[in-house]
Amino acid sequence: MRQIPPPGLRPNCLLTRYPICFVHGLKNIFCANNYWHGIPEYLRDHGYEVHEFFGPWRGPHQKRLDFFSTEIQKVLKGSEKVHVISHSLGTIDMVELLMWPQLANKFSSVTFVSPPFGGTPFAEIGLIFGEKLFASTNFTLTSKYVTPIIKKYKKPKDVFVGSIISRPRKYPLSLQVRIQHKLLTRYLRRRGLSEENDGLIPLESQLIAKGLGEILLEFPGDHTQVIGAGPWPDSEKTAHSVFLEHAIFLAEYDFETAK
Repeated sequence: MRQIPPPGLRPNCLLTRYPICFVHGLKNIFCANNYWHGIPEYLRDHGYEVHEFFGPWRGPHQKRLDFFSTEIQKVLKGSEKVHVISHSLGTIDMVELLMWPQLANKFSSVTFVSPPFGGTPFAEIGLIFGEKLFASTNFTLTSKYVTPIIKKYKKPKDVFVGSIISRPRKYPLSLQVRIQHKLLTRYLRRRGLSEENDGLIPLESQLIAKGLGEILLEFPGDHTQVIGAGPWPDSEKTAHSVFLEHAIFLAEYDFETAK
């Protein structure tokens, strides 16, 4: 999917010194072969070096960690450091990998997108049917699993960490999550909790990311729109434009760091 660049922007006008690596979350039939809906290709068209990893989403969580660690180290053979943009379950992976000794001093920046740092009720409900509902991935998305990781997390001093939360409000939801959004809203309301959610992750769960890095950005869309799925109102920026602006920001951050 290609979008018109923002006015005044030229391809290759600002390049990050390091490659940008995309780490996905859970896959489904709507995004099995195009998880980021063309965002990596869009950045590549504008001159950025981009790597999109296609790792497992089923099986032991350690399997995901080992896979993404291996892929990142492959990219590092040609670069001193990397930028990583992760989504949903992938943000949990990155919190853990940021603390792995073998990857110390190898990240320039990490961006958490729609981070379920307080877990998601869908995973909690799923445990009723057994921990292996999603082949063990289900338990990884529970607060019981995530909370100890967040408590243990220590941000590396040399890594810029930011988060992009997905908050639809009155934004038209994508077809993929409309039913889930209604169900999660009712679930949270009945328990007296803040009912705002992106269709899969409560807003309160995402906001935990505020204390983990330097910036917290907000995208006015749901859990899939933030990674490039439509629809978008004409008055709002597309996810593709938002990520291009974020890449430019990372380029400027690199420049300041180099100085």
